[in-house]
Amino acid sequence: MMTKTVFVAISLCVNIILYRFVTQIAIDAMAAIC
Repeated sequence: MMTKTVFVAISLCVNIILYRFVTQIAIDAMAAIC
C-alpha cells in the first residue's frame, strides 16, 4: 500500500516538472518567433 502511494507521489512530481518544462519551452519558442 505504501509503495503505491510513493509511486503515485513521484509520478505526480515528475508530471508537474515535465509540464513546467514543456510550457517554458513553448513560451521561449513563441518569444523567439515573435
